[in-house]
Amino acid sequence: MGQARRQPEELIAASQHLLYEFWMLNSLGRGMASAVLGQGPLNNAVLESFAIHARVMLGFLYEGKRYPDDVVAGDY
Repeated sequence: MGQARRQPEELIAASQHLLYEFWMLNSLGRGMASAVLGQGPLNNAVLESFAIHARVMLGFLYEGKRYPDDVVAGDY
């Protein structure tokens, strides 16, 4: 079953969340690369958060299983 075409308003609203996901992924990557956090639980928490945001971005860019309310790159 094909997905319904998204309305421009939906895509604009979704773009705000997409910007947040990209910003977090970039910020966390820079933070880990700086080595300011060192080793330990704080670094592990940042790494886990990075992995979550990376998964969201991969799901957006490379469509796989979708739920009806998912917005993916192909919608744009």
